[in-house]
Amino acid sequence: MNSFIKLVAVSVAVSTNAVLLVAPSFLQVKEFPNSVIAQGYYDSCPKAEPVRIYETRNYWVSICRAMDNTLFYRGVNKRDRNNAINLDDVLVVNKMTYRVRNLPAKTFYDISPKALVVTKNNRVILKETVLKIVF
Repeated sequence: MNSFIKLVAVSVAVSTNAVLLVAPSFLQVKEFPNSVIAQGYYDSCPKAEPVRIYETRNYWVSICRAMDNTLFYRGVNKRDRNNAINLDDVLVVNKMTYRVRNLPAKTFYDISPKALVVTKNNRVILKETVLKIVF
């Protein structure tokens, strides 16, 4: 039996095997395993298309594609989902690695299949191993 969840501009159909996102034309339709929904990843890119989602011990990090086709970074603290950061200065290093700049704060966020590394004033202030790449 299917049930439906409404997400802002995206409808999600939940079945026993997978979730199919039915979205506006600017988004690609993607199928997500129920484990993605159950673990809270579905809200990683509100009003946008997830490009990549990484999981570390304390954070979910998403690279998202906005309606205007630009990328933005969303980092969500697992212990407090209201503690999130959104940044729109995303540089694509390669298909799986991104550098995000917050120039006013002199902070850089580097996310790769290996780690999330945050530097401020050229000093590493956070480094966490990537446990999982959701997609």
